[in-house]
Amino acid sequence: MNHFSVFTILYLTAFLCEMAENWKHPGFAAAFLVIICAIAFTRITRLKFFIFLIASTAYILLFRFPEVANHVNFILLVNLTLIVGIAYSWLRPTWQDADFFEMIKPPLRLSMVLVYFFTGFHKFNQDFFHPQASCIDEFLSQFVWLLDRSRVLFVPTILILLAAGSLLYARLFGNPLRRFSGIVQSGIWVGIAIAAVFLGQLIGSTHDLIQARFPAPLILLVAGTVILWEIIGSLMLLFPKTQALMLAFSLAMHASFALIGFVDFSALAVALLFTFIPPAYLNVLDQRPSVRIGGVATVSRAHAYLSILLVGFFFGGIHHKIYPIYGPKILTALFISGMFFLVATIVFYWPILVRLCAANRLPWTGVPLLSSASTTAQSGQGHRALVLFSASIILLFGLSPYLGLRTAGTFSMFSNLKTEGEYSNHFLLGQNQLKLWGYQEDVVEVLEIDDETARLGHKYRPLKGYKLPVVEFRKLVHKWTEANYTVPIRFVHNGVEYASADIVNDPTWKTPNRTWETYLMDFRIIQPDGANQCRW
Repeated sequence: MNHFSVFTILYLTAFLCEMAENWKHPGFAAAFLVIICAIAFTRITRLKFFIFLIASTAYILLFRFPEVANHVNFILLVNLTLIVGIAYSWLRPTWQDADFFEMIKPPLRLSMVLVYFFTGFHKFNQDFFHPQASCIDEFLSQFVWLLDRSRVLFVPTILILLAAGSLLYARLFGNPLRRFSGIVQSGIWVGIAIAAVFLGQLIGSTHDLIQARFPAPLILLVAGTVILWEIIGSLMLLFPKTQALMLAFSLAMHASFALIGFVDFSALAVALLFTFIPPAYLNVLDQRPSVRIGGVATVSRAHAYLSILLVGFFFGGIHHKIYPIYGPKILTALFISGMFFLVATIVFYWPILVRLCAANRLPWTGVPLLSSASTTAQSGQGHRALVLFSASIILLFGLSPYLGLRTAGTFSMFSNLKTEGEYSNHFLLGQNQLKLWGYQEDVVEVLEIDDETARLGHKYRPLKGYKLPVVEFRKLVHKWTEANYTVPIRFVHNGVEYASADIVNDPTWKTPNRTWETYLMDFRIIQPDGANQCRW
């Protein structure tokens, strides 16, 4: 299997992880499951990949955009780059799949660098370090719950993690207890297991005592680590000599976040970070391209990666749509999905992990960020144009909050960033020096509304006491119109108070059709005062 085919399977799987996360759109998820399997388990070609890219892009734009998660917007932007790249490759009749893949690697690498940078840059604000408001508190709470209270078939998840980590270590480095007898080894492992469960209980009890808030020094430490990973790490990816450390740390971080529900973005990162693997280690992967299943069948590692996650998607579909087999707690379901992802990733990268941990490991030379391995002049021209294209759209998207445009889905996930108003909470752009448009300041302040009556869709957030850009407000009015809702509301706009028994049919505010702004932009609700709380 060539490297283009491997990348295609990784990327298809990342999209499937998004669709099958909780089966919110089961019809579309099932359809893409069939399409992806048809592509992945037959001969992979640029034409088949192109058809998938067109179909997935159309689905996002027609049925979900603009109110999609950050990583879905990233998928959309990468899709556009790949579509343009494949179309360009078809203009070169002599090109093979390998030529296309070499041309597309530089823009994909730069895209990942820019997204890492923006996710860290957005977090560089005072409220991300705020002990009571920081999104770090939410993430730590989820990890504490996993370590303390989560169970899978009555087995504490902390024991599952301990067993998985121990098995991985033993396979890579050998059994550290091999000098002891079997009975002694068993006793040591039982002791470690009991200590792990006790530690989880202790962490959970401590967390309860401090009323779900973590000490400020811990918030500061973790917040600083995350920002350094994303900002400094993105810069490390620019240089071949520092890429290895960033790749290792990034995959470890994505593995951790996958356990609390971020399998979709983690799978996307696995696909794009694959473009950073240097030729020597790609050869290592080529030398052991397959795995044996039960001593009966042999499948490629890429297919094994997809197949393991397909099993997870199958059980996830049963859990979400038929019967809650994982129990009532959503975090347990997310943990199980994360474990499927970890197993799949380890199976795929196993030859590289073994070689990296061996005494005679190969040097990791890295790859030039913007250089293509192809020697053809057309490839060089193509990859430079694609680098400029992908970088431009990602820069515009990432800078949107500071320019006065959309504030949601701009790689600002869980960042506490606030750019609305005269001042931002960002350490470097507090004066809003880049703001060119006033969409964030043209707002309505909701004084009275029955949020239960107005609730529409899983993304609805209570509006009473908050502000909302007019673009987003009109988008809501349009949705209420389509849903045939009657929504009484009282609000203030431009100093004028409005009270309507039915905003849907109010002559001033009724919105039977969407404008281009409501098609392209997505805004968070605006907190009127205080430290900006953690929001998606």
